[in-house]
Amino acid sequence: MYPSEASATVGPPSEIDCNVRDFAVAMIVIDVALGRTIVVAVAASVLMSACSDDAGSVVTLNETSPKAPASASAEAQTPTDAATPRWYTVEHVAQGQQVYEANCATCHGSDAEGVTHWRERDANGNLPPPPLNGTAHTWHHPIPVLVNQIKNGPPAGMGTMPGFGDQLSDDDIVGVIAWVQSKWPDEIYTTWLDINRRTQSQNQ
Repeated sequence: MYPSEASATVGPPSEIDCNVRDFAVAMIVIDVALGRTIVVAVAASVLMSACSDDAGSVVTLNETSPKAPASASAEAQTPTDAATPRWYTVEHVAQGQQVYEANCATCHGSDAEGVTHWRERDANGNLPPPPLNGTAHTWHHPIPVLVNQIKNGPPAGMGTMPGFGDQLSDDDIVGVIAWVQSKWPDEIYTTWLDINRRTQSQNQ
């Protein structure tokens, strides 16, 4: 990825409520990025306001969200030592690892480490595969950008990665993003989460 130009009761806001909200909003944004039919537009606005308003209501995640758990637990079963709960589950990451190893590891490295000279353009002016483990710029991009680059490849002149839209299912793409993000430390993930929230707010 190159640089580019669950059900929950929402009551008085708490850290747990906000973590549930983050999970739900991330899944909604993924659905939008993948061009799916969305039946939770209202749910998104309720969840986004859950940390600022004392409103009580029940919100159900879109059933078409890829492998969303039956109950959007605040403890999202993050498969790392992360202290910050994340939107994905161990199931997402397990599927993503298999997809990554089959399609991405050859270029981006077995542990998403990329190549050491990823900032240096080649003779044709293209950038080599960057790290995806949080040490490069993948975390600068919100979910829609990540999905687009996996499906369609990077912008012209930014790299030679092919698009995988014809090879990977929506669930595969979600899994790859989850696996990559599982490599990010909390500080990087939290910064990315803020970027993703702002993008979602701007697009409403």
